[in-house]
Amino acid sequence: FGDEMRDDFRLTTSGTIGTLGRHVLNGLRERGTSIVRWVYFPNFTPHLYESSGSHFMFWETLRSDLRHTIRLAIKTPVFSSLTVLALALGIGATTAIFAVVNGVLLQALPYRDDGRLVNVWSFNTKENLPRNPISPANFLDFQKMNTTLDGLEGYFTFVTPSQMQSESGTEMANSVFVTSNLFSMLGRPAALGRTFTVGEQSGVTILSDGYWRRRFGADPNIVGKTLTLNGIPWQIVGVMPADFVFPYPGMLGPSGFTRVTSVVLWLPIAFSGPMAANNRMLTAQGQIVRNVHWWGAIGRLKAGVSPEQAEADMKTIASQLEQSYPNTNKGWSATVVRSIDQSVGAIRPALLILMAGIGFVLIMASVNVANLLLARSIAREKELATRAALGAGRARIARQLLTESILFAFAGGIVGMIVMWWTVQGLIALAPADIPRIHEVSIDWRVLLAAGITTMATGILVGILPALSSASVNPQASLQDASRGTVGGALRRRARAALVVAGGALAGAVTTGGGMVLLRF
Repeated sequence: FGDEMRDDFRLTTSGTIGTLGRHVLNGLRERGTSIVRWVYFPNFTPHLYESSGSHFMFWETLRSDLRHTIRLAIKTPVFSSLTVLALALGIGATTAIFAVVNGVLLQALPYRDDGRLVNVWSFNTKENLPRNPISPANFLDFQKMNTTLDGLEGYFTFVTPSQMQSESGTEMANSVFVTSNLFSMLGRPAALGRTFTVGEQSGVTILSDGYWRRRFGADPNIVGKTLTLNGIPWQIVGVMPADFVFPYPGMLGPSGFTRVTSVVLWLPIAFSGPMAANNRMLTAQGQIVRNVHWWGAIGRLKAGVSPEQAEADMKTIASQLEQSYPNTNKGWSATVVRSIDQSVGAIRPALLILMAGIGFVLIMASVNVANLLLARSIAREKELATRAALGAGRARIARQLLTESILFAFAGGIVGMIVMWWTVQGLIALAPADIPRIHEVSIDWRVLLAAGITTMATGILVGILPALSSASVNPQASLQDASRGTVGGALRRRARAALVVAGGALAGAVTTGGGMVLLRF
């Protein structure tokens, strides 16, 4: 009997403690929920329309606004489809052009610490031509005498087409000659095998990733094999990564050999021996040529050195060479250009103008959609007046209409992603071959971030005027006007007129600007 009492007391006590603990936890949970509601929703009411002065976009009212907007969009499918389509075309086209600008102008070059890379050119002061190729002998002097560069490497400023003989036949392969330490200076090792070693001047070659895959079927044992170019055997020592490009078309000079600028092979420059003589590197006396200019040079700035300081250094060297070799160097100075600027060439202003033009097109689309929303708000004047009469404040009505415009913009942004992807693919496929870095264009996080910002900004832009003009509705006057069959107050009529004028002005500006661009380019 005593054991039974003790067991019953133990169970009762345990149950009482458990029940008490559950009550305490429930009470704390309810108190926490009340605190959160008080912090975030101090004027919270379960009604659809709360008084003005409440926080913007409460979760409850936001859900109500979204449900109402979706119901309204389903009831007016034609209006909703046209609105979303107009916004999708504007957002998609704008972000597609931004993707091109990002890939061509904003993305880093495929080299280590590309911001410190510069191209060095000869400046023909007699004819005021600042970007001329360098002679081989002058390049060697620039390389040895400069004090502002961590390294200076050279290359031929033209692509050399060569006949490649193989077991399957003969085909043309485009190559460029470079100094042996160029890949190391650029900070790019080979993906397979190795790059040139310092002082290596002939008999070896490096393949591009695309040529390796296309011509040799991505043979993993390609390193060590031999190919024949113009009857001369070359041993393959490496394959570069897929993203490696050198030189860019903007780094090349005028050439009578070929108009092709893509490179599939890299060959080392020889400063002596039969290959140097074959490339006309030597004079009849066996010295390095100084009076013929066909070299390009790319270097890496020392830490803390600006391109202007490097250019001053190169000009000083050029002045010394002019005094030492007046027969060949008189009238020749030097120019230093950032490699990113050299790579994109003259396409930068054209792309920026195109980006500005597409931005105006997006603004035009936004103005037109704002006009449509304003017209619909006029048609809904009785509805809005009824809401105001039932207690909805101006902020509440403006919030509802702004939610509608942002939701339309969000839908337009989603469809715009599809438009952007198609447009980017079309631009890459149809773009002229001389546009630099066009094949490096892709949709990355910058493009997606720009698309999101554009979508949100568009939603606010198209909805702010209709929301503000409709929020000032006078319930009594609007209901009286609706009973007499008239809608639209003077404020909204003026707003619509302003939007029409703005749309016309933007259209005229875009048309005029487009004509001027065509005449300029």
